[in-house]
Amino acid sequence: MTVRSTPRTHSFRMASWIGGVVLLACLAFTQARAKLEEQSAADLPFAVLQAGDTLPDVLLADHVGDTASISRLFKGKCAVAHFFLSTCPACRHHAAKWSGMDSIQVGGRPYPIVWVGLMADTAAFSFMADYDLGGQLMLVRTLQEWTELGIYRTPMIYFLDQQILLANLPPAPSRIDTVSVACTY
Repeated sequence: MTVRSTPRTHSFRMASWIGGVVLLACLAFTQARAKLEEQSAADLPFAVLQAGDTLPDVLLADHVGDTASISRLFKGKCAVAHFFLSTCPACRHHAAKWSGMDSIQVGGRPYPIVWVGLMADTAAFSFMADYDLGGQLMLVRTLQEWTELGIYRTPMIYFLDQQILLANLPPAPSRIDTVSVACTY
């Protein structure tokens, strides 16, 4: 007796095969991420900035192409620098929570938000508009400068006192006011 393959069994086999491939891809991603998290900061191919570190004085460009160094942009003030990429799923997920905000409470005081994208990310402006993100948008010119700033994932949020990193902040704005930091301004 021969068993005939019907369209229904063929669809079931195809769905099972696709499900298996997706499962293997998820396992490989999980293992790769765990391996990256196990590496020490010295092993990583980029800077990892901690509280108390001074950010490198790279040039950032605004929406019309004017540039400002980090030391000039943050001179005499504390601010939240929110690093993002428009193609980042986590950035899109959290962006809705930042909608309409041009400042945020940190330690009970409001501080301005500076959104920092990568100049090669051509959708950065539309990302800001799509999510109604307030605050200033500045763009890092090169991927090398991006990694010098310690950006190894997005979103990454720094609380800065001038050019000094005071704290790495959580991506959800509702959890940021619980951070206890002292700013001199």
